[in-house]
Amino acid sequence: MHDPMTVAHEIRRPWPQRSTLPAASSDVRWRIRLHHEHFADEQHPGICGGCDQPMDSENNWFPWWKPSSYMSHWRLAGRDYYWPSMITIWHNEPGGHDGLTVCSRRYQDKRGKWHRTKSWRWHIHHWSFQILPLQHLRRYLLTRCEICGGKSRKGHVVNFSNSWSNPKTHFWQGEVGLHHGDCDARSRPDDLT
Repeated sequence: MHDPMTVAHEIRRPWPQRSTLPAASSDVRWRIRLHHEHFADEQHPGICGGCDQPMDSENNWFPWWKPSSYMSHWRLAGRDYYWPSMITIWHNEPGGHDGLTVCSRRYQDKRGKWHRTKSWRWHIHHWSFQILPLQHLRRYLLTRCEICGGKSRKGHVVNFSNSWSNPKTHFWQGEVGLHHGDCDARSRPDDLT
């Protein structure tokens, strides 16, 4: 299935949330920033194959001022935290084409490595916004389960659908065609599971 939408930017929430998943390994107690492992490029000795920087130790500094230098999942004192997205900016491909087929071009660098252009991220006229706190508020106040008629609550969210396309509704109307996860499981016949 093709999707015309691609995430252009994410604005993360300024306070963390503790992860409910168990820690992957207990040997690492602190992990906040992105770690980059340099590896040698066979065709171009002395150049890192991952970041195209020289392999000498003088240029291996950490750009602390860039938000992209930090991970969205942190481990502090052996506990995992993450910064969920608060606002997601989507790029909609014009004409309903598959994502990044019209607005992005492929090019080959000097070493023969293929890349995609990133200028599509700034096509403001193709943007649509997903403001997650407003989406959660809308589902909490207006959206009801299609099967049981119950409200959307924390831990029992109405967010399951059996189709890709739901009818468009205004913001002040509840979403249609959604239901709880356990209502979806109970409504399916046993021969399909």
